[in-house]
Amino acid sequence: MHRFFILLTPLLFLACGKGEESHHGPSTAIVDTSVVDEDQDGIPENEDCDDTDVDLGAIAEDGDCDGALTAEDCDDADAESTVIAEDADCDGVLTPDDCDDEDSESTVMADDTDCDGVVAADDCDDEDSESTVVADDADCDGTLTAEDCDDNDSSLNGLDEDEDGYSTCDEDCDDGESSVNPGAADGLISDRDCDASPSVAGLSGADYSFHGEAYFDNAGMGVSSAGDVDGDGLDDLLIGAPYYEAELEDAGAAYIILGKNLGSESSLDLANSDYILLGDAPQGFAGYTLSGAGDVDGDGLDDLLVGAYNADALQYSGNDRGAAYLILGKSLGSESVIELGDADYIFSGVDGGDWAGCSVAGVGDLDSDGLDDILIGADHHSNEQGTAYLFFGSSLGTISEIDLRYADHRFNGEQNNDFAGTSVSSAGDVDGDGLPDILIGAHPRTEADRIGAVYIVLGSTIAVSSTIVSLGNDSDYKLIGAQAQDYTGWSTAGVGDVDGDGLDDVLVGAYHTDTNNGSSTGVTYLLMGSSLGSDKSIELSGSSDYVFVGEGTYDLSGVAIDGAGDVDGDGLSDILIGALYYDEEGERPGAAYVILGASLGSESTIELADADFKLLGEVSDGRAGRAVSTAGDVNNDGLSDILVGAPTTGEDLEGRAYLILSGL
Repeated sequence: MHRFFILLTPLLFLACGKGEESHHGPSTAIVDTSVVDEDQDGIPENEDCDDTDVDLGAIAEDGDCDGALTAEDCDDADAESTVIAEDADCDGVLTPDDCDDEDSESTVMADDTDCDGVVAADDCDDEDSESTVVADDADCDGTLTAEDCDDNDSSLNGLDEDEDGYSTCDEDCDDGESSVNPGAADGLISDRDCDASPSVAGLSGADYSFHGEAYFDNAGMGVSSAGDVDGDGLDDLLIGAPYYEAELEDAGAAYIILGKNLGSESSLDLANSDYILLGDAPQGFAGYTLSGAGDVDGDGLDDLLVGAYNADALQYSGNDRGAAYLILGKSLGSESVIELGDADYIFSGVDGGDWAGCSVAGVGDLDSDGLDDILIGADHHSNEQGTAYLFFGSSLGTISEIDLRYADHRFNGEQNNDFAGTSVSSAGDVDGDGLPDILIGAHPRTEADRIGAVYIVLGSTIAVSSTIVSLGNDSDYKLIGAQAQDYTGWSTAGVGDVDGDGLDDVLVGAYHTDTNNGSSTGVTYLLMGSSLGSDKSIELSGSSDYVFVGEGTYDLSGVAIDGAGDVDGDGLSDILIGALYYDEEGERPGAAYVILGASLGSESTIELADADFKLLGEVSDGRAGRAVSTAGDVNNDGLSDILVGAPTTGEDLEGRAYLILSGL
């Protein structure tokens, strides 16, 4: 029995040793092979949101397994919900799209652009958080239903925005302008009392009237826009009084009125003008003609021209050479009285009796050098053949006294007694090449069979012309009058673009023309730039686009003409025509007519009786319409204003000039 025990003991030992070796080897017998963690993130598969994605954590911390922890998730049971970092109020709208991300009840920008709490469909203006809502303001005109005279018509409300005491409910036709309301006084060409019709009053109802200083001054014989001579953005006025005399008999004068100084006083004595330019020669008649010159020296200020056709400005021997004076805007300083003998430049006629300065004009920048150029007529030069003289702005140097023979170009009439240069004007750009063109009128006066004419010379022709240009041979177009002694060419004007085709148009007056309305009723021809073709010679009576016919015998319509600018704001240029002897019940006060570009239709013959506006003179034989001109825009309302001269108006024939504001 003891021997048996001894034999068993080593066997047990060996068995125990074998067991120890197995426990410490590589294949452990106690591993739980039922636990799976495929992404090795330490979270068992059954507790992991996605055991193939190490970035997704435990279900216990992200209930909907959307990657946002419960504390950061708006709804941890909804994988589609937003997160707090992007949707603070957890209303399902991200912060950039939420009107108020601290308020889950707020509107969203998609429905409420201005975030005023009213969705677009119910908001009058969803871009303005201050706007009214449709429920309170059905027509969305800014006036609540309870205060609105018609809450179904947005044009009617009780706001009175211009504070003039009238709202649109009170029939105020422009509630943004206090000078327009049912209680206002009409302008001559503007409806200010909202009755759809301007005043029918005469020039006594003009916005401003300027009175000559003394007996027989004839103020208003010439009128023109001066351009903007002081650089304030408002256009200024130029008025001539050729028979004004102070120390020199009939030396004449020109007056400058600055736009900025036009106030509430409507009747102004020219003695109180901003500047008075005094003629420097007895019986020189300075101010008989005048014009804005544009900017000839490139300083940003407009300059001006004054003609004195009978002056001997440079003390040459020989009478009546005539002169033209150029005054630069920068020379207008603190002194209000300026002697024309001290003008920046004085241009004198070549010979005695030339009548230089009988016409003057700024003609734009013909040579494209950035400086404007000027044109001066001397219609009696060389046996009354007549000449027009062109000076480029760049040619004006330090010498102030200039003989017209030194002009850059001289345009000579065809033959003796043509009186070329009686009128000169810019034509604008009639051919659309970007260069301004010029007009020169010639109206023969001595032979019964002679007919007046107007010459068009294109800027492109001038660019290649010699100094001396024959109007008969070298002009681009000759516009010929209809009758002997009709005085075609007495007046010419570029009128801008009347028909909106991009080409400027021209106006020609023939104030002695007989018509079916009587003798010397006068006519005015309008020729469109587009009508200028290959034929150089154009008969105005049959080829002009429109003919404007005076109303009665001896009206002399067309004695003065100009482009009115755009008086009604439609983008088309309008027309001015003067008739200094227009007869109103035997009184002959004279008149000026305004024809709107938009009113020109298919009828080519237009009676001035049917003009859009007729501006009647104040008194018998007042010669209203002897001068007409655009005034530019003197009040900065975007509309062109109008000047009309009546040189024999007044008890002492001192004369008047009238300013009519086109707008409000």
